[in-house]
Amino acid sequence: MLNQESFLKQRIQKGQEQLKKQRNENRKKELTYLMFECLNAAPIIDNVGMNDLNDLSWMIGQNLKQIERRLDETQAEEVVENRAENVIGREQGMENNVDAMQSQHWSLDFTNNNFGDVLPFENGNNVPHGLWPY
Repeated sequence: MLNQESFLKQRIQKGQEQLKKQRNENRKKELTYLMFECLNAAPIIDNVGMNDLNDLSWMIGQNLKQIERRLDETQAEEVVENRAENVIGREQGMENNVDAMQSQHWSLDFTNNNFGDVLPFENGNNVPHGLWPY
């Protein structure tokens, strides 16, 4: 069971953590505001110190890294999508070719024993280079 002293210490510690988070968030908002003011060609405020400018430079660098990361992700997604579309297109093309081949009537005239038209070999006897024994 907690006594009053340990309870108050925990509450103070929790309050200090919340204060630290809020200060960081406020600092980030101030730097974001300063960055947009600079982008809008507004005059830089007189009370901006060297620390503020260094922090602003760091924040701009972080934003640029985040933008580059997002660009890389979207480009990678586009490559994957294009490859998937190409594979699907090839599969559909192959299916169309198979359908076309199946719809064609491949007829061979075996009734007249006219195999020379079907199997043209080089020596005229329908035997490739004489390798088949009689």
